[in-house]
Amino acid sequence: MTKNFISLTKDEQVSALADAMYSSSVNAAIDSINKIEISFDEFPDIFVRLLGESLAAQILIFSSFIENKLFELIKLRLFDLKSKSEERRMFAGNGPFSNFEGRIFLSYHLGWLTSNQAKKLNAFRKMRNEFAHNAFKTNFEDPKIQGFIKSMDYDLEEYLRPARSKLIEDGSDLFLKKEDISIEREFLANLSILAYKTFLDYLVLPAALEHRVSPNDIAGVDFDAQPIVTKEIIRKHSKVLLVLLGKN
Repeated sequence: MTKNFISLTKDEQVSALADAMYSSSVNAAIDSINKIEISFDEFPDIFVRLLGESLAAQILIFSSFIENKLFELIKLRLFDLKSKSEERRMFAGNGPFSNFEGRIFLSYHLGWLTSNQAKKLNAFRKMRNEFAHNAFKTNFEDPKIQGFIKSMDYDLEEYLRPARSKLIEDGSDLFLKKEDISIEREFLANLSILAYKTFLDYLVLPAALEHRVSPNDIAGVDFDAQPIVTKEIIRKHSKVLLVLLGKN
């Protein structure tokens, strides 16, 4: 039974109040994310389309998709963009967010991207540049491309292990075995994780900074307690993984 607040010792009262204040800040952070208006409906559709494309097309189409999403997510975090002219000063010409590299660089230093995500995004950006300039000369076997792919790798087997263990425990395993996954599908799955984790960073990290709480207390909680938009992204990402790596 919970003690009456008055009956607590001074130290217990301080701890109870601190816990209540922190919980209130976490709830405020979640509420702020719930007010964000952005859709990720195209997330699964992009990957269905990519399955039928060449490697160069996959990279260039995905690049367009994630750069557009970064534009939307960054724009949500900027104050007083009251006109198209101000928007152009930020995102066009010599503006600080005018290109992919600048968006990654500034987002990381503003605390909107983790170091790991910034490194993986930069590896993808460099690979995209190789294909943009040498589309007919570059392929998976190119040592430089292999280096970029290695830098972007999330280790699918390890990444899926917790979900797979839970599914097996519940009597089903929806995913192909590692040896049955093609190079193309493994590559696309890594791109999907790159997008998924990047989107979560842009939604959760700024809110955590603003409200001075741990990101894990916003999006590391039970699924039902997550902000609405992060639950949407988790569902969309799950759909993508089943399209790329599912048995059916």
